[in-house]
Amino acid sequence: MNRKSLNGIEYLESNPGADKAIILLHGYGANAADLYSLSSYLNLQQSFRFIFPEGILDLGYGAKAWFHIDESALQQAMAMGVHRDFRNLTPPGFLEASSTLQNFVKELKIDLEHTIIGGFSQGAMLATEIALELDSLQALVIL
Repeated sequence: MNRKSLNGIEYLESNPGADKAIILLHGYGANAADLYSLSSYLNLQQSFRFIFPEGILDLGYGAKAWFHIDESALQQAMAMGVHRDFRNLTPPGFLEASSTLQNFVKELKIDLEHTIIGGFSQGAMLATEIALELDSLQALVIL
């Protein structure tokens, strides 16, 4: 497991010499190590460089996030048994996180046509945004 830093983002990497890349973004409260085991489970290490960026917000005790969640509004909605409508909402910090990650991906100097990006939960939201912005990516995987 190689820990590196690029453009202010810490990340874990395996198989750095591979021509193809898979970038996986963790969810809220996790960190770069959360999805790292997938690199061996998927058994693609000979073909792919795996990159696991770490969230830019420190939540304490090793937990990271890409952008803030309004936890009090979430708890209130759950207590009232109602669903919040997020269709027209851009979470605070989301666009900044997306821009930071897009710059990170560009600075990796990888062939985007041979790059898969994906994520879990909050990471899936960002992976989707980045895939829409960097339309030459090979594939998008959301969990």
